[in-house]
Amino acid sequence: MVSIMILLVLGVLAPTVFCSVLKKRVLKRQTAHLGMEAEWANVFHDTIIGSDWYKPCAISPGRGAVGYNALYVIYRVLNELRPQCILECGSGESTKLFLQYAEFFGANLDVVEHSPFWLNLFLTNNPLGKKYCTAVKETYTSVMACAPKSRSYDWQEFLKKKGRRYEFVFVDGPNGSPSYSRPQVLDLIPHLADNFAIVMDDYERPGEQETIAELGRRLLESGRDYVETVYYSKKQVILLRSPSLGILASI
Repeated sequence: MVSIMILLVLGVLAPTVFCSVLKKRVLKRQTAHLGMEAEWANVFHDTIIGSDWYKPCAISPGRGAVGYNALYVIYRVLNELRPQCILECGSGESTKLFLQYAEFFGANLDVVEHSPFWLNLFLTNNPLGKKYCTAVKETYTSVMACAPKSRSYDWQEFLKKKGRRYEFVFVDGPNGSPSYSRPQVLDLIPHLADNFAIVMDDYERPGEQETIAELGRRLLESGRDYVETVYYSKKQVILLRSPSLGILASI
C-alpha cells in the first residue's frame, strides 16, 4: 500500500516538477538573450558616436525587425568597406542606415521588397526610400529536387536590368521558410563584385543555415573563397566575406 501511495504521489508531482524545471530553463535562456541584446545595443550606440555619415534616427530593433547585432554589423561593413554598390533584400529598420549611407556617399543602393503593403507603409514613413526601393514579386522555388519549395524572389529581370556587381548584400527578406530560407541569395553569385560581403539575418533558424551552407558550396564551386563570422544574440547574424577584405576581420 505504501509503495502504491508513493507511486501515486510521484505521478502527480513529476509533471509539476518537470514543468517548473522547464520554465526555469526558458526564463534563463530569455534572460541571457536580453542581456546579449542589451550589450549589442551599447556596442552599436558607442560605435556610431561621431559618425560623419550616420545621424541617429528613430529605429526600433528586435522582435520581427533586425536586432542590434545586425545593425552593428551593417554599420561596420558600410563604414569600413565604403561600398559603392549595395543590395538589401527586404525593407525595414536596417534600410534607414542604408538610405543615409547612400545619400551621403552617392552609392548605388537597391532595396527590394516583395510585400506591396509593407513597402507602401515603409515609404509613407520614409519617403527618401522612393529613390532606392523596388517592388518584386514573391515566388516559391526548390533549391534541390528533393527539397520543399521556399519563399523567394522572382527577380531575374530586375537583376538583368540593373546589371550591377554588388559589393555588399544584406538579406532579411522575404519571410522565412522552414527549409532553404531566402534562397534568392543563390542567384546573386554572378552578380557579386570580386570583393564582396554578404550578411544574412535570422541565422539561428535551420532554413537560413541550409541556404548559407548551399551558398558556401556554390561560392567555392565558382572559384570564390570566403570567410564567415557569426554574431550571436537573440537572433543570429552571419557575415560571409572575401578573404581579401581583412579590414572586416575585426568586426
